[in-house]
Amino acid sequence: MFARHGIPSYLIVQPEPLTITELRLRDGDYFERQIVTAPNIFTTEASVRLR
Repeated sequence: MFARHGIPSYLIVQPEPLTITELRLRDGDYFERQIVTAPNIFTTEASVRLR
């Protein structure tokens, strides 16, 4: 669903509340996107430079 060719992508799924965290490496940066689907739907994004 989130995977893109050539970009390492990892999904961490937690059951309660249902939380999906996507971890990606892009251009040497670590990118995290967290989606919480219950009780409210929202998305948070963070990007950090790897050194």
